[in-house]
Amino acid sequence: MSFMNKLAGTSFCVALLLMLGGCQPAKPVPNAQAVAEEAPPGGYTPAVERDSLLAALALNERRWRSARLRTYEAELRIDCFCPPQPATPLVLRVNADSLVALRDKAGHQLFSLTLYSRYGVDSLFRMAETAIRDSGQKVMVRYDSKLGYPREIHTDTRWAITDMWLRIRLDHVRPVALPGTRVAPPT
Repeated sequence: MSFMNKLAGTSFCVALLLMLGGCQPAKPVPNAQAVAEEAPPGGYTPAVERDSLLAALALNERRWRSARLRTYEAELRIDCFCPPQPATPLVLRVNADSLVALRDKAGHQLFSLTLYSRYGVDSLFRMAETAIRDSGQKVMVRYDSKLGYPREIHTDTRWAITDMWLRIRLDHVRPVALPGTRVAPPT
């Protein structure tokens, strides 16, 4: 095979790949003002929306901190397409943001504390903040009106990729006493 035949065959393959790959001329880069005013459909979360979500998070975190609830129990529900899927709700007991006990609704003690250690209220605030700061995430957070803790966090990718969503619900947060202590009601 001559050099010219090889060159012609290679050129044909490159042209075919470009056509099949949807090669198009480059689009002009929009100016910064246009980018700030309109987000692409399903694209990033605009900074204004993220700032609003972060302000709500800060307000509710201050409310939670002012309640001074160090030891509490809560019901946790996790919905996602992720193994393992526990029978929910789970009842967690948290002391100083450390998970100290975990049981199912029937009262059976569960022993996978490490797997669920990130679901205390302080950790949920951090989880919500991380998701809000990720412009590729859609985030919805609902807060308890009295204590300010995140009652529900729902995240999904902006691109709605199948099975990438997560919903966490925390209900019935109530103070509990550790052995040898008394429960102080939330302030």
